[in-house]
Amino acid sequence: MRLVLADDHSLFREALCHYLRQSFAEIEIVEARSFDEGLHEAEVGKPDALLLDFVMPGMDGVKGVVRAKKRCPDIPIVVLSGNISKEDADEAVRCGAAGVISKDLTGEALVGAIQRILAGEQFVTSSAWMGIAVKGGFEPAIDRAWSSFGLTPRETEVLKLLVRGMADKAIAHELGIAAITARLHLHNAFRKLGARNRVDAVRIALRSPP
Repeated sequence: MRLVLADDHSLFREALCHYLRQSFAEIEIVEARSFDEGLHEAEVGKPDALLLDFVMPGMDGVKGVVRAKKRCPDIPIVVLSGNISKEDADEAVRCGAAGVISKDLTGEALVGAIQRILAGEQFVTSSAWMGIAVKGGFEPAIDRAWSSFGLTPRETEVLKLLVRGMADKAIAHELGIAAITARLHLHNAFRKLGARNRVDAVRIALRSPP
Protein backbone atom coordinates (compact mmCIF):
# COMPACT_ATOMS: atom_id res chain seq x y z
CA MET A 1 0.00 0.00 0.00
CA ARG A 2 1.23 3.48 -0.86
CA LEU A 3 -0.29 6.61 0.70
CA VAL A 4 0.43 10.32 0.45
CA LEU A 5 -0.41 12.17 3.67
CA ALA A 6 -0.56 15.96 3.46
CA ASP A 7 -1.03 17.67 6.82
CA ASP A 8 0.71 20.73 8.24
CA HIS A 9 0.29 19.49 11.82
CA SER A 10 3.56 17.61 12.32
CA LEU A 11 2.43 16.07 15.63
CA PHE A 12 -0.66 14.45 14.14
CA ARG A 13 1.14 13.49 10.94
CA GLU A 14 3.98 11.78 12.80
CA ALA A 15 1.64 9.91 15.12
CA LEU A 16 -0.66 8.73 12.33
CA CYS A 17 2.29 7.57 10.21
CA HIS A 18 3.66 5.66 13.18
CA TYR A 19 0.34 3.90 13.75
CA LEU A 20 -0.17 3.07 10.07
CA ARG A 21 3.31 1.58 9.82
CA GLN A 22 2.62 -0.51 12.91
CA SER A 23 -0.70 -1.68 11.46
CA PHE A 24 0.42 -2.73 7.97
CA ALA A 25 3.29 -5.05 7.11
CA GLU A 26 3.86 -3.43 3.71
CA ILE A 27 3.09 0.26 3.52
CA GLU A 28 4.85 3.29 2.10
CA ILE A 29 3.79 6.73 3.33
CA VAL A 30 4.96 9.90 1.66
CA GLU A 31 4.55 12.88 3.98
CA ALA A 32 3.76 16.41 2.82
CA ARG A 33 3.35 19.65 4.75
CA SER A 34 1.08 21.50 2.33
CA PHE A 35 -1.63 20.88 -0.24
CA ASP A 36 0.59 21.66 -3.22
CA GLU A 37 3.37 19.40 -1.94
CA GLY A 38 0.91 16.56 -1.36
CA LEU A 39 -0.65 16.99 -4.79
CA HIS A 40 2.79 16.91 -6.44
CA GLU A 41 3.71 13.70 -4.59
CA ALA A 42 0.41 12.12 -5.64
CA GLU A 43 0.91 13.02 -9.30
CA VAL A 44 4.45 11.64 -9.28
CA GLY A 45 3.94 8.55 -7.13
CA LYS A 46 0.38 7.46 -8.04
CA PRO A 47 -0.54 6.30 -4.50
CA ASP A 48 -3.49 4.15 -3.50
CA ALA A 49 -4.96 7.19 -1.74
CA LEU A 50 -4.24 10.85 -1.10
CA LEU A 51 -5.02 11.99 2.45
CA LEU A 52 -5.57 15.74 2.76
CA ASP A 53 -5.98 17.86 5.87
CA PHE A 54 -9.06 20.03 5.30
CA VAL A 55 -7.37 23.14 6.73
CA MET A 56 -3.74 23.61 5.68
CA PRO A 57 -1.69 25.90 3.42
CA GLY A 58 -3.01 25.79 -0.15
CA MET A 59 -5.99 23.53 0.54
CA ASP A 60 -8.77 26.14 0.66
CA GLY A 61 -11.35 23.66 1.91
CA VAL A 62 -13.62 22.04 -0.64
CA LYS A 63 -11.87 23.90 -3.48
CA GLY A 64 -8.81 21.78 -2.70
CA VAL A 65 -10.83 18.61 -3.25
CA VAL A 66 -11.96 19.92 -6.63
CA ARG A 67 -8.37 20.73 -7.64
CA ALA A 68 -7.09 17.37 -6.42
CA LYS A 69 -9.75 15.40 -8.33
CA LYS A 70 -9.06 17.39 -11.48
CA ARG A 71 -5.33 16.65 -11.36
CA CYS A 72 -5.55 13.13 -9.90
CA PRO A 73 -8.92 11.77 -11.11
CA ASP A 74 -8.07 8.12 -10.51
CA ILE A 75 -6.72 8.49 -6.95
CA PRO A 76 -9.14 8.30 -4.00
CA ILE A 77 -9.12 11.59 -2.09
CA VAL A 78 -9.58 11.31 1.67
CA VAL A 79 -10.25 14.45 3.71
CA LEU A 80 -8.94 14.55 7.28
CA SER A 81 -10.43 17.09 9.64
CA GLY A 82 -10.64 17.90 13.31
CA ASN A 83 -13.56 20.26 12.88
CA ILE A 84 -15.62 20.17 9.69
CA SER A 85 -19.28 21.02 9.30
CA LYS A 86 -21.77 18.55 7.88
CA GLU A 87 -22.36 20.92 4.97
CA ASP A 88 -18.63 21.06 4.09
CA ALA A 89 -18.28 17.29 4.42
CA ASP A 90 -21.29 16.69 2.17
CA GLU A 91 -19.92 19.18 -0.35
CA ALA A 92 -16.49 17.52 -0.28
CA VAL A 93 -18.10 14.18 -1.13
CA ARG A 94 -20.20 15.75 -3.90
CA CYS A 95 -16.99 17.21 -5.33
CA GLY A 96 -15.32 13.82 -5.49
CA ALA A 97 -13.86 12.99 -2.07
CA ALA A 98 -13.96 9.26 -1.38
CA GLY A 99 -14.25 9.91 2.33
CA VAL A 100 -14.13 12.40 5.18
CA ILE A 101 -12.44 11.12 8.33
CA SER A 102 -12.46 12.86 11.69
CA LYS A 103 -9.12 13.27 13.46
CA ASP A 104 -10.99 12.39 16.66
CA LEU A 105 -11.04 8.71 15.69
CA THR A 106 -8.71 6.29 17.40
CA GLY A 107 -5.88 4.82 15.36
CA GLU A 108 -7.67 1.51 14.81
CA ALA A 109 -10.76 3.34 13.60
CA LEU A 110 -8.71 5.55 11.27
CA VAL A 111 -7.09 2.48 9.72
CA GLY A 112 -10.48 0.79 9.39
CA ALA A 113 -11.93 3.85 7.67
CA ILE A 114 -9.02 4.01 5.22
CA GLN A 115 -9.37 0.30 4.47
CA ARG A 116 -13.07 0.69 3.73
CA ILE A 117 -12.42 3.65 1.42
CA LEU A 118 -9.75 1.70 -0.46
CA ALA A 119 -12.26 -1.16 -0.80
CA GLY A 120 -14.60 1.19 -2.63
CA GLU A 121 -16.87 2.47 0.15
CA GLN A 122 -17.79 6.11 0.55
CA PHE A 123 -17.10 6.76 4.21
CA VAL A 124 -17.90 9.93 6.17
CA THR A 125 -17.45 10.82 9.82
CA SER A 126 -17.12 14.19 11.48
CA SER A 127 -16.54 15.58 14.95
CA ALA A 128 -19.68 17.63 14.27
CA TRP A 129 -21.85 14.51 14.01
CA MET A 130 -19.80 11.58 15.28
CA GLY A 131 -21.07 8.14 14.38
CA ILE A 132 -22.68 8.88 11.00
CA ALA A 133 -21.19 7.02 8.06
CA VAL A 134 -22.17 6.61 4.45
CA LYS A 135 -22.66 2.91 3.74
CA GLY A 136 -21.23 2.14 7.12
CA GLY A 137 -23.05 2.45 10.40
CA PHE A 138 -19.68 2.99 12.12
CA GLU A 139 -19.55 4.49 15.63
CA PRO A 140 -16.11 5.46 16.95
CA ALA A 141 -17.24 5.98 20.58
CA ILE A 142 -14.06 7.78 21.49
CA ASP A 143 -15.11 8.52 25.07
CA ARG A 144 -15.49 4.81 25.79
CA ALA A 145 -12.18 4.11 24.08
CA TRP A 146 -10.30 6.22 26.62
CA SER A 147 -12.45 5.51 29.69
CA SER A 148 -9.98 2.91 31.00
CA PHE A 149 -7.37 5.65 31.51
CA GLY A 150 -9.53 7.41 34.08
CA LEU A 151 -9.49 10.75 32.24
CA THR A 152 -11.77 13.52 33.42
CA PRO A 153 -14.21 15.02 30.87
CA ARG A 154 -11.96 18.07 30.48
CA GLU A 155 -8.83 15.94 30.06
CA THR A 156 -10.66 13.99 27.36
CA GLU A 157 -11.57 17.24 25.62
CA VAL A 158 -8.02 18.57 25.57
CA LEU A 159 -6.70 15.19 24.40
CA LYS A 160 -9.15 15.14 21.49
CA LEU A 161 -7.94 18.57 20.42
CA LEU A 162 -4.32 17.48 20.80
CA VAL A 163 -5.00 14.49 18.53
CA ARG A 164 -6.36 16.95 15.94
CA GLY A 165 -2.94 18.60 15.93
CA MET A 166 -3.83 21.72 17.90
CA ALA A 167 -1.24 23.59 20.00
CA ASP A 168 -1.76 24.51 23.65
CA LYS A 169 -2.91 28.07 22.90
CA ALA A 170 -5.34 26.86 20.24
CA ILE A 171 -6.74 24.26 22.65
CA ALA A 172 -7.19 26.91 25.30
CA HIS A 173 -8.94 29.22 22.84
CA GLU A 174 -11.21 26.44 21.61
CA LEU A 175 -12.29 25.53 25.15
CA GLY A 176 -12.36 29.08 26.51
CA ILE A 177 -9.75 28.42 29.20
CA ALA A 178 -6.34 29.84 30.05
CA ALA A 179 -3.32 28.37 28.26
CA ILE A 180 -1.74 27.35 31.57
CA THR A 181 -4.95 25.49 32.46
CA ALA A 182 -4.88 23.65 29.14
CA ARG A 183 -1.26 22.65 29.77
CA LEU A 184 -2.20 21.39 33.24
CA HIS A 185 -4.99 19.22 31.84
CA LEU A 186 -2.61 17.88 29.21
CA HIS A 187 0.03 17.14 31.85
CA ASN A 188 -2.52 15.18 33.90
CA ALA A 189 -3.74 13.33 30.79
CA PHE A 190 -0.16 12.40 29.84
CA ARG A 191 0.43 11.03 33.34
CA LYS A 192 -2.70 8.87 33.19
CA LEU A 193 -1.86 7.64 29.70
CA GLY A 194 1.69 6.83 30.73
CA ALA A 195 2.94 9.09 27.94
CA ARG A 196 6.47 10.53 27.91
CA ASN A 197 5.63 13.53 25.72
CA ARG A 198 3.05 14.97 23.31
CA VAL A 199 3.90 12.67 20.40
CA ASP A 200 3.79 9.64 22.68
CA ALA A 201 0.41 10.78 24.04
CA VAL A 202 -1.06 11.05 20.55
CA ARG A 203 0.31 7.64 19.61
CA ILE A 204 -1.26 6.08 22.69
CA ALA A 205 -4.55 7.86 22.04
CA LEU A 206 -4.63 6.68 18.43
CA ARG A 207 -3.68 3.16 19.45
CA SER A 208 -6.51 2.84 22.00
CA PRO A 209 -9.23 0.58 20.59
CA PRO A 210 -12.81 1.82 20.14
